[in-house]
Amino acid sequence: MQLFVVKGIIFHGDLILGVSGRKKTWSPAMIERAIKSVPHEDRQTLRSLAAASAVPKTTIIRHMQEEGRLSARVNYVKPLLTDKNKEVRVQYAKSFLRPSSNGHHVFDDMHDYVHVDEKWFYLTKVKRRFCVYDDEDVALRSVKSKNFITKVMFLASVARPRYDPHTKMYFDGKLGV
Repeated sequence: MQLFVVKGIIFHGDLILGVSGRKKTWSPAMIERAIKSVPHEDRQTLRSLAAASAVPKTTIIRHMQEEGRLSARVNYVKPLLTDKNKEVRVQYAKSFLRPSSNGHHVFDDMHDYVHVDEKWFYLTKVKRRFCVYDDEDVALRSVKSKNFITKVMFLASVARPRYDPHTKMYFDGKLGV
């Protein structure tokens, strides 16, 4: 029996370093070629990518860890503005400009504007997860139909903060929710 010393560690001759184990069936180039042939719509999850590219999910995960070039990225939707939309937005912003005596423009103080917004919420979700002990019961949640869960609207309004000379106090601009 032979003995090998690698970095101060003694190995027996029956241990084969670096060439043992199952051979890889997918090379990095093959994985990259298979993934790049899949359209972006089918690359949203690792499971859908594995199904569309015929590369196992665990192989893709290992490839991501070893190569480091394949990663998940977030992509947000951006508004598609036409030239007319852009022009209307610029005109709206220009409507708040007031000419001054020195030839420059200043923005309106916006003391006469109130911004109002609404937001709808469901009172409950159809499926919820609770952490309970063995001796506890989960509370009964019932609705007439899971398709018609009651919605609630919150209405919020906000204005520009300002000083009120009558009360000699500052108004924070929050009118309520």
